[in-house]
Amino acid sequence: MKNLMYVLVVAFAFCSTANASDIAFYVGQWNTDGWYDATQFDDVETIIAETGGLFADIQQFDDDQFDEFGAWVDKNTNDGEMDIIWLNGCTPSVLYPNPNEQPDGSRIEEWLDGGNMVINVGDWFGY
Repeated sequence: MKNLMYVLVVAFAFCSTANASDIAFYVGQWNTDGWYDATQFDDVETIIAETGGLFADIQQFDDDQFDEFGAWVDKNTNDGEMDIIWLNGCTPSVLYPNPNEQPDGSRIEEWLDGGNMVINVGDWFGY
């Protein structure tokens, strides 16, 4: 059921945006006090398998790839395309430094201001 929910949410996002060019999945550590666990990474593979043809670029970044993730975000923020970041219930510090260290001008704020989308499958977003 969760897999179906993820696929439907992503499919809806694609339908409503028409041409989402690039997508990045954050596949690092999730918040351990939430409902999510390592099985969500199977969901990422399902989403990629079911919708991967809709994107020119599909990336996955974990906690050892913050520099690469940040560079990808910077490159795609104001590129004139509506791109997507998928979060696993945790907003990594490369996007929004914890705890609330950059309330204005964070990468995630710039990302959204640039006309892009965030899909967060968790309980929290930025804190």
